[in-house]
Amino acid sequence: MVFGRVGGGVLGGRWVGGLVWAGVLGGWPLVARAEERVEVAYSGSVGALYGGLPDATDSVNPYGAGLGLRLGLTLPQRTYVGVSYEHFFGDSVSTFADGGASHTAATTEQLQGWMGYEFQRGGVVALPCFGAGAAYRTDETLIANARGWERTGDDALGVVVSAALLVLVPIGPVSLLLEARYAIGPEDVVAGGQAMVAGAGFGAEL
Repeated sequence: MVFGRVGGGVLGGRWVGGLVWAGVLGGWPLVARAEERVEVAYSGSVGALYGGLPDATDSVNPYGAGLGLRLGLTLPQRTYVGVSYEHFFGDSVSTFADGGASHTAATTEQLQGWMGYEFQRGGVVALPCFGAGAAYRTDETLIANARGWERTGDDALGVVVSAALLVLVPIGPVSLLLEARYAIGPEDVVAGGQAMVAGAGFGAEL
């Protein structure tokens, strides 16, 4: 394992701004909230995601479709604290040349802690927040040659830092969560130093 290496980039060699359209990952408070909070509110959510690397046209996308889970709590002062886990199934690329072929696939997992502050208007909640945690990427390559198939792999672990805006729209006893996120990290973990993710999900306040 190589720290800060992951054929993708999120903090890496150069810091590149990126807007990550992330969908409704798990765990963000997803229920219509009262205008005035009087006690701690616990929340959880799940969501489907899709991510890409706009500045990494020559590498395998380690994001692609994914799933997210988030758990959190909101204090009476409307301060939000939470944790999220995301697994991206990634993408794959096949190449063919004289005498052989290769197939490369990559996946990414992220675990982050979050802190933010919620604003509410007419039942709709806007929650800007900041997160920091770890991103883990794995790459696997199959190479076909005269000796048959050979398998090689690589992985990398690095720090990821994110800024996000979540919008929660109440739908009966649950809420629809939409998110836009900007993330940076080691370029070896998120190629190009930035990622864009889009998604949607549902959650509930406990």
